[in-house]
Amino acid sequence: MKDKLEQFISGHSGDFDINEPSYKVWQGIDSTLRRRKKQRILQFAAAACIVALVACGLWYFTMPVKQLKEDIAVVPADMNGAIPEEISKAEVYYTTLKEKQQRQLSYYCAEYQDVCHDFRSEIDTLDVLYRELKTEYVNSDNNEAVLRAMIENLQEQVKLLSLQLKIIEETRQKHKEVKHII
Repeated sequence: MKDKLEQFISGHSGDFDINEPSYKVWQGIDSTLRRRKKQRILQFAAAACIVALVACGLWYFTMPVKQLKEDIAVVPADMNGAIPEEISKAEVYYTTLKEKQQRQLSYYCAEYQDVCHDFRSEIDTLDVLYRELKTEYVNSDNNEAVLRAMIENLQEQVKLLSLQLKIIEETRQKHKEVKHII
């Protein structure tokens, strides 16, 4: 019986090949599978980018808080060992503003390095001056004029940062307009 079945199959093998899909069908199936594979890769890449952005965002928003705590810890103590409330409140307020603006500025500084370099030296000079004023405040028995000078220094730093951000934003806008015209 096996021999008859084998003979029948070998004798009619061409008839069985008729039900096999054509080459074009196999190509269609293959291209569909490749497209789905590419879509999965793109979905995975998008998910990885989202995870990376969330991680960077968390780092970005938690890092300045740590830095702010370190900055506040550097505030000088008055003669009794307590931090003067005026300095503490003003420094927290202005340091928070400065940190926010410096984060924004650091984003642009890669593109406008020459402008940022000059500007950075101005901020550093004001920072050094502020530290000197803090020391002088403690040594002058909490002189009110020195306190005002400290607060004005912080205000000037914030103004300078705001001005720099404005200049860079205007420059970027002009570049966009020129590119749009071209």
